[in-house]
Amino acid sequence: MATMNVTEKYTIDKEYECKAVFKTVDKEHPGVEKVMAQAKYNLAGPIKVLSEIYYPEQFKGLYQRPANHGRSFQPGVEKDCSASAPQPHAPLP
Repeated sequence: MATMNVTEKYTIDKEYECKAVFKTVDKEHPGVEKVMAQAKYNLAGPIKVLSEIYYPEQFKGLYQRPANHGRSFQPGVEKDCSASAPQPHAPLP
């Protein structure tokens, strides 16, 4: 559970994002489908975690707090981390 202090409201070029991230705009691709289904506006801002519930124990060895997550990335080294990377923006419902 967390709260977010909204500091930014913006739109994205969905087609550009899909081409850049997934290398396709094929709506059969699950990632493209999800991006295209997003609302018009996205929100961004600092997040304050209120409770981590059971995640640290249940996902021991995988779960990372935001302060530590960035340390796993090294400049110039590509990793396939899409499943564990934090999402920088939360779409509006």
